Amino acid sequence: MRRTLAATATAALLCTGAAGAATAVPDSPRAAQEVTYPLLTNDPETGFNDMLGDHSIINGDVLTRRWDAAKGPDGRPGVLRLDYDFAKKGSWYAVESLWGGDGDNVYLDRDDFFRGVAGEKVKLDALRLKLKPTGHPGKKVELFIGLRDKKGKKAWHVAEYVDNGQWQDVDLPLDFTDKKTWNDGQPGDVDPHQLEEFMINGDPGGPVEGSVLVDDVEFVDSDAKPEDLTKASDDRIAELASKRAFQYFVDYYHRPSGLWQSETTKLWQINISATGYGLSAMAIGEKRGWISREEALGRVTNTLRKLYDGQKADADAEDSVDQNGYRGLYWHWTNSKGKRAFGELSTVDSGFLLMGVQHVREHYRDVPEVVDLATKIIERADWDWMTDKRRGKVPYQLFSWYPDSVCKERIEEGKDDADDQFKAVGGQGCHLDEHWDRPTDEGFVVQLQAAGSTKHPAPTDAWFAWPRERRSYGDISLVPTYEGSMFAYMFTHGWIDFARLGKETLPGGKQTQAVNWAENTGLAARAARQFATDQHTKLPKIMTEYGPDAWGRSDADGPPNGREYRVYGSPPMRGGHVHSDNTLQPHAAASVVPYYPKESLRALRHFMTVPGVWNHRLGFTYSYTTKQLSADELEQAARANRAPGTSDEKLAKEIAFERKNAGAHPGLPWYSRKLSGMSQGAMLMNLDNHRGGTTQAETMRSPDLKRGICAAWPKDAVCQ
Repeated sequence: MRRTLAATATAALLCTGAAGAATAVPDSPRAAQEVTYPLLTNDPETGFNDMLGDHSIINGDVLTRRWDAAKGPDGRPGVLRLDYDFAKKGSWYAVESLWGGDGDNVYLDRDDFFRGVAGEKVKLDALRLKLKPTGHPGKKVELFIGLRDKKGKKAWHVAEYVDNGQWQDVDLPLDFTDKKTWNDGQPGDVDPHQLEEFMINGDPGGPVEGSVLVDDVEFVDSDAKPEDLTKASDDRIAELASKRAFQYFVDYYHRPSGLWQSETTKLWQINISATGYGLSAMAIGEKRGWISREEALGRVTNTLRKLYDGQKADADAEDSVDQNGYRGLYWHWTNSKGKRAFGELSTVDSGFLLMGVQHVREHYRDVPEVVDLATKIIERADWDWMTDKRRGKVPYQLFSWYPDSVCKERIEEGKDDADDQFKAVGGQGCHLDEHWDRPTDEGFVVQLQAAGSTKHPAPTDAWFAWPRERRSYGDISLVPTYEGSMFAYMFTHGWIDFARLGKETLPGGKQTQAVNWAENTGLAARAARQFATDQHTKLPKIMTEYGPDAWGRSDADGPPNGREYRVYGSPPMRGGHVHSDNTLQPHAAASVVPYYPKESLRALRHFMTVPGVWNHRLGFTYSYTTKQLSADELEQAARANRAPGTSDEKLAKEIAFERKNAGAHPGLPWYSRKLSGMSQGAMLMNLDNHRGGTTQAETMRSPDLKRGICAAWPKDAVCQ
């Protein structure tokens, strides 16, 4: 397999103008003059390709596709195997989508690969791949290799390939007027600006059954000038990582609903949080000159209109499932029609969305429509209604609300007992008895806005009631989150400048417990780095991925199949289980650069040189390991990481969990071929803040945050 960003003894090469791409490969004679963007490198059983698109087949009777451990052209295991049997009749296609997700923007533009992002004008001039017919030595197999546009027009290159036991190069110029290359289909009608699928098809005139191995499917920009990122400045590393994160919000915007996709792989379920980051991304991109003001403002205005119109003031609680939320708050998961997909009315996800709304209101203060819409959206959020007002309870914000019909369903389905629920104020719907009763970034985004609301303010008491118990990992002492995930230390920091705020002011003799939350996040990052270093020292043959420049663990997907959401954390923690499986999440280190800059930037530079980790176009992959662990290795790690006081019974459960989640292919790499809007947003905002961005300053002048900020930081400038 040809790998992008291959770590070599000399340097990791990337495109300068298109920076962020794949490297030219050591085994290519044109390595110094071009940059390749992989579509399919066939790393072990990834659910999606390198462009985050789907794998699929047409006519599964004739064709089966599977990942094969056979060695690719460069001697590394992992290829696509297509087994065909024409005795079963009919034509077949193996298809790779050229983009992740299923929204309107799922296509590739040959002449503008980065879709108008300033400074990233890339024109692709070739499609390359390697293939190897097997099963019939000396015989020829006729194959159709093609591209299809969004309207269904196809351009095919038809040629015969001999089963000679060798990998064979296919090099196709992306010029659809070249009839010698594109010799079948409707190449003259194919729109090169909206290419949607790569296809392989076979002809039944050759062997009736057999196999074709495929590897290294890639697009080429032969005019690119490589850049040696090992010699790039820290600011260049930060700029490149943040600009690649911004690209996500250019690509994954769904204009009909006004929402940004929360993952590259799904449109039917959208976490509303991602749209808060999308709004802020537009403001950041415009200020950096990466996107025009017209385009950024057009998206912001469209989104605000859709958010505001998505709820009716007189809607009944039961009607809320056909809206984007209720009482000014929003469903955790909506669909592309702006209605509830499933899940709860969520305070934290509403919080991330509304923080983005607060930001763009302040950023576009000179645009009356933005100010008007944003103000209406912010002011109708009924935070006080989502506060636990029961007698004897601390007035914490509640996690969730459901309409009565869903409350009943949850009990019938066994998700809740009757005692888990209690009636909402006003008698319509129910809350679960769960609260933001701990200091995490999720609690921060809720409490600051709930207490800061000018129309529906909640009590400020909750902020001061949080426990601030410090715990230690080695000599590093901080106030930890429950499972130590970087996820819970970094999100609100993108909008709120806790470094400027400094140590909070606590009442009633509690000042000795006061925390500087920016420093606390820096300490959490330092502990995460130390944990990774210690893991490698303790288990050097198992934890090969971890080290002083390879650290950062956060909520994400993980092995064995990438379909399981994991809470990856590092000590110290208040509870939970250390699932140490040699897997890392680069966005964790990227999102804490302002609080641990030198070490975080060293980690980013390292991740940019790890094969398969630096996405050719969207930056860092969501989660990865270059070595999946076996069940025995995971058990050994669980025993080595046994916390003091852990009972034999608990250890046995932890070992059972670890063994169940062993890698499907121990010793081989695993990559999550998807991206998350929240992780991309956290990277973008925190890296931009590190580079002197204005997101925090703009957001914090919102009048609907003032009361929340000034409760704990009465001397801050916004309180004067």
